[in-house]
Amino acid sequence: MTSHAPSPDEPESTPSIEDGEEIELRIKGSRFLAQAFHVEDVELVNEKLTHLRRRYHDASHHCWAARLKSSGSLVERSDDDGEPSGTAGVPILGALQRAKLYDAFVVVTRYFGGTKLGRGGLVRAYSDAARSALEIAPGSASGTTPFSRWSAPSRIWEPSRPNSPAPRPP
Repeated sequence: MTSHAPSPDEPESTPSIEDGEEIELRIKGSRFLAQAFHVEDVELVNEKLTHLRRRYHDASHHCWAARLKSSGSLVERSDDDGEPSGTAGVPILGALQRAKLYDAFVVVTRYFGGTKLGRGGLVRAYSDAARSALEIAPGSASGTTPFSRWSAPSRIWEPSRPNSPAPRPP
């Protein structure tokens, strides 16, 4: 757990998310279920974690991270839940930090599929699962998360060149 006063570059408002849908990733036989939640205190983190542990009582691991901003200080917590140290909770926390979200909690539940992923594979799997859960969680103020983006075919963004044929429709 870490706690510190906010830095000058941290925003006055607290960007967060609303509870999101559960996503599933399958990697080398293992099944990763991830979900992001809006939380405002450690008690709510514990409640949601307890609920998920009961719901998925037969899972191998329930790894998580939370970032809470209250009373002018930031509290960050994470847990590897039996995975090798630093391979699950820290990557999940990293996804929350990169998204610059506060009062947010992400849980990734893993069902072991029989194939060991190695430290790097675990870090990638937990990081990808957390990022995916955050991508689909609605933002509390704008309806989007920092990961939301609009995409278009690349030819729309290419500069036009004189005497070049018009792009064909897809």
